[in-house]
Amino acid sequence: MDFLWQAIPAIISTVTLGVVGFVSKKVMDFLRDFKQQHAALMESQRNQLKTSIVTTYERVVARGWITPMELECVNRDFDSYKKLGGNHYVHSLVRRMNEEIPVKGEPIPTD
Repeated sequence: MDFLWQAIPAIISTVTLGVVGFVSKKVMDFLRDFKQQHAALMESQRNQLKTSIVTTYERVVARGWITPMELECVNRDFDSYKKLGGNHYVHSLVRRMNEEIPVKGEPIPTD
């Protein structure tokens, strides 16, 4: 019986180490999967913003002018696009909409 009482700390230690190892592997698997899903969502969001900006650009170039609201939305989308790591030709489209395409229409309400 003394042998059993002396072995209890070692048994508890071994079981605890096994549980910690198991939980650690599960956490690492979860983090790996989460990282992959997060990267896919980030890429998807970047692509949606890019599509929105390009669509607006094509529309305003065909029309020959941009409304203040469209310009505001494009600039907000572009800010988000940059924060998500987007750094493509979209920059030149946004610059052109801000600098070269005439702005027409009602100003954005401020109240």
